[in-house]
Amino acid sequence: MQNDWAVAPNPSMMMSVDKMVSVAIKGILKDKNELKPILIGVIKTASRIAPNFLLKFGHREFKKIKAQKQNNN
Repeated sequence: MQNDWAVAPNPSMMMSVDKMVSVAIKGILKDKNELKPILIGVIKTASRIAPNFLLKFGHREFKKIKAQKQNNN
């Protein structure tokens, strides 16, 4: 990625490098095939319980991002 973000990422939501490495090493030591943030599991479960709600939410968020990108140009 070359800083081509539609919307700048929120630094408070980013994981520090030290924490990311720590999580990765712990996962490797536990023989995990895949390291996923907790939110991914929540989204996966929500998509099974209420798929239409999740689709509407995603569509609304993408509209916001598109509007912000157009306003910045």
